[in-house]
Amino acid sequence: MKVHLNWEKIKQELNKLADLDRLKSELSKVAEEVKNFDITLHLSPSAQKKLKNLERRYSELMRSIARSQRQVDKEFNRLMRKVKSTQVDAEKRFQQVSHMAHEQRRKMEKASQELRKKLSKSSPATAPSKKAASKKRPSRKKAASVKKSAVKKAPSAAKKKSRTKKA
Repeated sequence: MKVHLNWEKIKQELNKLADLDRLKSELSKVAEEVKNFDITLHLSPSAQKKLKNLERRYSELMRSIARSQRQVDKEFNRLMRKVKSTQVDAEKRFQQVSHMAHEQRRKMEKASQELRKKLSKSSPATAPSKKAASKKRPSRKKAASVKKSAVKKAPSAAKKKSRTKKA
């Protein structure tokens, strides 16, 4: 099985492929034939009806897609405007709160300095002692629990008194 290659013929075909101008002209001829080709002439009447039906459905589908895309774009743009306005409002509110916090801090520091000046000017005898300042007051909860326990003990003390009178 010996394969004979015709090298001259292969060379000619390669030269044809390498000739760019000739390829362009052949491609333009094929494109013109495709443009002029009317598929409806070669189809049966039932196939032509199916083709028209498909073309109609395709155009309806494309209109529906375009309509949906416009609706999505409108909704997206509306949401983006809302997000931007919310961002601007939040930034304004943050600036206001930040400004108020700085003002309050400045006022507190000023009041603190004035209080320190008053305390440093006052005599040591009028200044509160460290023991008095460090002494803790009982919390309201403790006071309330003491009252409750006292109320609970009172009836039992009355019972004890009544027992001692009987004896």
